[in-house]
Amino acid sequence: MFTFFLGTQGEIIKMLPLIKKMYLKNIDFDFVCSGQHFSYVKRFVQTFNLPEPEYVTHKNVTTLWEALTWFVNVDNLLRKRNPKGLVIVQGDALSTLLGARWGFRKSGVVHVESGLYSFDFFNPFPEELIRRGIDKKADFLFASSKQAFNNSMKVAKKNAKVVFTEANTLFESMKLANEVEMELDLPNEKYSVATIHRYETITSTNRLLLAINIVDSSPIKTIIFLVCSGFLCSI
Repeated sequence: MFTFFLGTQGEIIKMLPLIKKMYLKNIDFDFVCSGQHFSYVKRFVQTFNLPEPEYVTHKNVTTLWEALTWFVNVDNLLRKRNPKGLVIVQGDALSTLLGARWGFRKSGVVHVESGLYSFDFFNPFPEELIRRGIDKKADFLFASSKQAFNNSMKVAKKNAKVVFTEANTLFESMKLANEVEMELDLPNEKYSVATIHRYETITSTNRLLLAINIVDSSPIKTIIFLVCSGFLCSI
């Protein structure tokens, strides 16, 4: 038995293939959402016909203060309950850390997308610290590249199992997305899609302008999709 724990748009995108496969195979699992990106996760659940998760909170976290109070609140709520088997987390988000803390205290942790390090504790921060910290204590680590696998092997605890998956789950997510009928107003000519959402990018004028200039210099018509934060909405 397993418990999927996630909370951000990035996590639901990359966990989608695993949740979908286990759901179709009738494998027993719980699906718990931290509520960090509540509206995004809910939309993906509906679009891809996933089982409805249990939401610990129903709040879209957009500011630093909201993130701090939300993190403490969710962590305290999780202390009072037990997960169903190993807790499966993905990546390096704050929700990933919450799920991992829950699993470390109760039943064990499976970390999907381990070993992707920048080797700079402050870039990205705190994501680099979160990913490396989870990898040191996780029971099962799934790495999507040879470099990530080697990194995971170096930091994993003695009795941990490290698996080389050969590819990121994002590829499978893209295949699933192609199978879903959605009404989108897309251009007839060639186009590309860019996401500009990392906190360290949208909170830095220089980084944000650099990203926009790179996109603007493309000869192909580009659609920019901004995952807006409270900070970006205020400037």
